[in-house]
Amino acid sequence: GTITIAPFRNGRSKRHLKVCGDLGVVNFHEFDIRNLKSIEESVAHSDVVVNLLGSSTNTKNFSMADANIEGSNRIAKISKDFGVDRFVQVSSYNADPNSPSEFFATKGIAEEVVKQHYPDATIVRPAPMYGRNSKFLNDMLSIKVFGGNIIYRQEVYPTHVEQVAQALEKIVYDDSTAGKTYELYGNERYSRVELREMLKYMIHLNQYGFFPAASGYDMPAPEFLVKIWCLLNGKLNPSLEAFDYDTYRRSTLHQKIDPSALTYKDLGIVSDELADWLYKYVK
Repeated sequence: GTITIAPFRNGRSKRHLKVCGDLGVVNFHEFDIRNLKSIEESVAHSDVVVNLLGSSTNTKNFSMADANIEGSNRIAKISKDFGVDRFVQVSSYNADPNSPSEFFATKGIAEEVVKQHYPDATIVRPAPMYGRNSKFLNDMLSIKVFGGNIIYRQEVYPTHVEQVAQALEKIVYDDSTAGKTYELYGNERYSRVELREMLKYMIHLNQYGFFPAASGYDMPAPEFLVKIWCLLNGKLNPSLEAFDYDTYRRSTLHQKIDPSALTYKDLGIVSDELADWLYKYVK
């Protein structure tokens, strides 16, 4: 019963969403963060705007600051100008303006920028999300990984993407969530190294036997070499989500939980266990 406007850049990536509602319920609008008119047309008749826009890499067209800070600023300002009642900013775990990671820092600054336009904005900080074809799991499925001992060492509390969607639905319909900050994370702490080992034993199923090299292996490397490799990756592949230098920085920062933030529990949601879903999604 909710009419939804879904701004998009890539026409192919949004087609499957059309069938999520009856005729006229899910509406698409072509959008570019540099085109203010396209933002205005996207939010003009909305009661609530949920900002899901962001980037964890610098590309030749947009830096992380462009996407995470200036993008949020433009969307929030225009939403306010057009009288949108509520604004929900989807940020990130570890968002902190003073973080050594460019991604976490730009996400933290974006929260402050949004609050300048909407002091009662709802901030949502999801942990790394697992689900069907999720980047979080895909990043760990490579057969051969150089420096996995470094880039996979970060410890996080993965959360189910479907539960993040449920949480956002509850937040949108409940005006009492305005002005509050929610951190959405799973019950169990994992290092990515641990998760990669779990994935390797799932990948080999349906093979004739278990061959460690065929299921995935790391090429351990000293830290200085991994730093150089990540630096070069970012320079040579600026438009690809490759392991860049900020990936290395994030690998040094374990997920921190903000004790003052609300959680799934405050929304009446019981967090799923990753172990119950992992095989389904890897399969």
